[in-house]
Amino acid sequence: MLVVEQFRGRNERLVRHELYALFTLAALSRLFANHSEEAFREDLDAHGRPAVLANFRHTLHTQGRHLEALFLEQAKAVGDALQRILDGIGASRQRRRPGRSYPRRSRKPETKWRNRKAAGTASPATA
Repeated sequence: MLVVEQFRGRNERLVRHELYALFTLAALSRLFANHSEEAFREDLDAHGRPAVLANFRHTLHTQGRHLEALFLEQAKAVGDALQRILDGIGASRQRRRPGRSYPRRSRKPETKWRNRKAAGTASPATA
């Protein structure tokens, strides 16, 4: 049972955030417990239910012990991805060419599906 005095937040928004965090933690723990209970499915009682279940309190405790490492690994993966992005951007360079005497124009071949008037070029029939 939840008691209002046990929340760390002092306004409605922070209490709501804490509740959502608790619900998320409980749901994630239940998913882990269900996954680990797949190994217990061989031993069934007389009613067809598993005779052995995962201890939910222990599941919460174990998840809490390893949650920080899980987030740090995630942060490391994000940092590695950002570094790869920066390396890729740094590898693609072009020199600055100021003072062109002609406007930039794509040299990509036009297809019959492209509207030439919308592209800003005159069609060969009107030229």
